[in-house]
Amino acid sequence: MIEEWATYDGDDFMENVEPNLKSILCRMKDAGDFDKVTILKPYSFVLVDEDKETVAELLLIDDDTLLVDDELLKGLDKELDEFLKICWRNKYVRLPGMPLLKQLSFIKNNRK
Repeated sequence: MIEEWATYDGDDFMENVEPNLKSILCRMKDAGDFDKVTILKPYSFVLVDEDKETVAELLLIDDDTLLVDDELLKGLDKELDEFLKICWRNKYVRLPGMPLLKQLSFIKNNRK
């Protein structure tokens, strides 16, 4: 038990402890500490409050899945929208499924 955490009186405990726990768990993962754990994947470490409500997903252990945190996702929707606008304007850029989408919209717009 961490004595400072047990006696902490502030309202911002979860916000303060989350980055520390994420950092510790990531270092443990990078060091291979979870490679020999005999739990079926995927599994995760979560921070829960006193009501057992999930406060934060700290680390996901899985061979095929990558958990992306909020910091990485900030502004992604704007960047993706701009990228798609450029792709739609540029006739030389094709994304998978674009010809099919154009055919489907042509069929939909020309139905009687």
